[in-house]
Amino acid sequence: MQRKKEKCVFLCGLAVLFTVIPAGCQNPNAETGPKTWIVSFSAGGGTPAPENQTVTEGDKITEPAEMTKEDGKFNGWYRDETFTEKWDFAQDTVESDVTLYASWIPFEAGDKITRVINGVAVNFRFVPPGRFQYNAASADNVAAVTTAYWLSETEVTQELYQAVMGYNPSALQDNPAPGETQSKRPAENMTWYDVIDFCNKLSQANGREPVYTMTGKTPEEGSITGATVSADFTKNGYRLPTEMEWMWAAMGADTTEQPNTTGYLKGYAGSAEGAGQTNIGDYAWYTANSKITIEEAETTVTHEVGKKLPNELSLYDMSGNVDEWLWDWGNSTALSGTLTDYRGLESATNKGRRGGRFNMGGSATGNFKLSYRSFVSSPGTAYNTNGIRLLYPLR
Repeated sequence: MQRKKEKCVFLCGLAVLFTVIPAGCQNPNAETGPKTWIVSFSAGGGTPAPENQTVTEGDKITEPAEMTKEDGKFNGWYRDETFTEKWDFAQDTVESDVTLYASWIPFEAGDKITRVINGVAVNFRFVPPGRFQYNAASADNVAAVTTAYWLSETEVTQELYQAVMGYNPSALQDNPAPGETQSKRPAENMTWYDVIDFCNKLSQANGREPVYTMTGKTPEEGSITGATVSADFTKNGYRLPTEMEWMWAAMGADTTEQPNTTGYLKGYAGSAEGAGQTNIGDYAWYTANSKITIEEAETTVTHEVGKKLPNELSLYDMSGNVDEWLWDWGNSTALSGTLTDYRGLESATNKGRRGGRFNMGGSATGNFKLSYRSFVSSPGTAYNTNGIRLLYPLR
């Protein structure tokens, strides 16, 4: 028995030397502890794609940061590529190496996405394609918007314009209303050509393809009062909405009924009272509610964006605050017939604007009606009542 014990000791010694441990012997240098496993993430095109995690057996996975994707809405992480078993970050633990798969589903009307442009966060809302009656002249006067798009939740702020262009052209850039932030008021006092230049620079700043080509600028320096502008609507950059894109979004893009035959009747964006305007002050800044006291005088002014109620897509100030430049050339002649992805006249004297503004009241509240058309703005003139709402396409 003693020799057997010595042999075991000797063999154990050899085992330590050669790291081979016979049965029944203990290695005094062996390390023991919990296992670790690798967690991988298959992002499915989402960004920013998560990095792998090393997780101790029995522990939970740290939920990755929020991802975005141009053509889909994030719908959670799953254990399998067929998306049948969702991973619960609050409850599920890691027992082996695992790959989680990102699920993406189609966007729905009003979904939000945020873009950070030169340090300024800008929210956009999803607008699905649809068909709608655009005036009362005939039930056959129907417009079709065939491509989904993103529309900025608010009008472009002075903060964003400054961040992109390096200056603030706004005429109303002091004396904000009490409790409001000056930089969050809408940018205004730009010519239409200035806005085109802004959209292109914004696209470049955010890594997108500029939509517009502008040649023959007049003057070369300062506010642009003349130029030749063309648009390539296949590009993914920021641009102005067309008249029909603006109108469809202002109506709330209700696709329940196709075509929508009632939205154009609304007295203002977000209205639940049809053509009435009893509650317009809850949704829009206009003469009756936009006044503040400056040097002992009541004065109508613009207000910080997003302070009133939004419409059905969570778009703010679609009515009131500032009018919004459109892409379209046009005039006040009534449209008629079927319009598919209508982009205005080939040429005209004026550019369109929509929405109504802070210094409209009395009989002018008719300008807040969603069927109202305005083509009286010269593209080479800067107006302190005209602002910008941005659009970029779903790609």
